[in-house]
Amino acid sequence: MSDGGESNSVCFDESWVPASKALKLVERQLGGSVQAKDILADQLRDGHVRSAARRGWISDEHTIVAAWKGQPALDDETLEHDVELPALTWRSSKRWASDQMEWRWPVDKFSITETLKPRWIHLYEGVHFFLNDVMALIASNDDDSQIASRRGAKRDELKWRSFWHAVIDLEREDRLNRDIFSSQAELSLEIRENMGFAFGERAIRTDVRMIWDKYVKDQRQRSSG
Repeated sequence: MSDGGESNSVCFDESWVPASKALKLVERQLGGSVQAKDILADQLRDGHVRSAARRGWISDEHTIVAAWKGQPALDDETLEHDVELPALTWRSSKRWASDQMEWRWPVDKFSITETLKPRWIHLYEGVHFFLNDVMALIASNDDDSQIASRRGAKRDELKWRSFWHAVIDLEREDRLNRDIFSSQAELSLEIRENMGFAFGERAIRTDVRMIWDKYVKDQRQRSSG
């Protein structure tokens, strides 16, 4: 695959554990499922938890649902098998918070958005973590009782960053206007969809109202000429 840096083939033996099982191993010690997912995600990106996938491919579909439906056949040459996922893979995400929201932990399916225009999504099926790295994470947490709350704060920060990235993308595409959105509700739905529904409607209502009143309500699409 392209810029993610995945090149080495992995032998999946007992030293590897499915992501779903890894989550079950650590969620109690790390403050519950939500906090544990955040911590594991950060550890993947920092390179402290090694990872690999049974299969991986790239999609240019606009939505994650369509991307998963478009999985290549097992003998398709674009499909990679038993691929190592170094930290650079996770760092390549252009919408980190939103990507995390779309990870399917129960079935070990993860995705990373490499570019937004054009849209390139890396999809990984059968994601595994290196077991010793996961167990080391539990041990290190015993010495830091505040880690879960700090990760929770970081999660909120990433979600808001994703929100404003979605707004900026709309502006860059000349879509913050009444020719595109007929109501504040439509604008809110578009922003939430573009950030992977990381927030509910109520959480962003005040900010969307400000954007609507100041930038959209009386604005028309710029002429291409």
